[in-house]
Amino acid sequence: MRLNSTTSRPQRPAYEIARRTVRSFVTWPLQPGATRFAKAVKRYGLINCSAFQDAFLIGVRSDQGMCRELPAIPAYPRTIGFMDGPRQMGLINEFLHSPEAKRVQHLQIGVTPKLDQSVGYDLSRLLALFEGKRLPSLKSLSLGDCFLFGCPERDSVFCKGYLGEITPIFTAAPRLEMLDLNGTFCLPAPVQHSKLREVAIEVEMVEAGDDCLTQWSMANLLRSQFARVEALSLVCLGKVQALLDLPADFNPSEGMPRLHQLHMDNLNRESAQRQAALQAFLLAR
Repeated sequence: MRLNSTTSRPQRPAYEIARRTVRSFVTWPLQPGATRFAKAVKRYGLINCSAFQDAFLIGVRSDQGMCRELPAIPAYPRTIGFMDGPRQMGLINEFLHSPEAKRVQHLQIGVTPKLDQSVGYDLSRLLALFEGKRLPSLKSLSLGDCFLFGCPERDSVFCKGYLGEITPIFTAAPRLEMLDLNGTFCLPAPVQHSKLREVAIEVEMVEAGDDCLTQWSMANLLRSQFARVEALSLVCLGKVQALLDLPADFNPSEGMPRLHQLHMDNLNRESAQRQAALQAFLLAR
């Protein structure tokens, strides 16, 4: 999910929920705070932060694109973007232990384009911080996007990213509606979530390696119980070294009864035919 709706490239229909959330943001007050997170931001340097629309961006300076300068640390922003996530573990840990985590509604943990295009990134240690934490108001979560806010000439780049195990997210955010995964992930077992409405995945590679999307993790995602999911998509933007199977026991009527949009790149021929038949059934029911 991009927190901006005017400068990103055209998206698939599966991203409409993410775009609509942007228009619903309200202006938050600007005032200094005394929480652990506010103190950590002060140490990090307000000069290294900015605002775009109503999003509080950490790791993007105000001289970058259309971002604007902040006169003070915002109090309890609804929308927060950690835009240099792999190097902001300390900040994110303080955030997760502060009252701001209870109120945030839209959260993005991104990466810088330089990191993404060169050595890649690994968010697995960062995602482990979500274990046992609670974000009761969170509605949308985006991981691994390196879109630079306010730079219309630059497109998003998702490539060499490994997100790690995503299981803690589903417990930490009981009201989550939109999950945007930009990078490969691990899901060791099916999960349950009663509010999730959309899952959008963009990866570079699909193969058997630990740093690539595997059949095992994708199958566990499809076997999960998502009572309200309406759209699920997988887009492969780079190399294809192995084709995925659509699990033979995948039955949306049981685990995802509201699903009406299913799109998966990178399927073998038989699975692609089954997906087409499933999509026709989902649209007709």
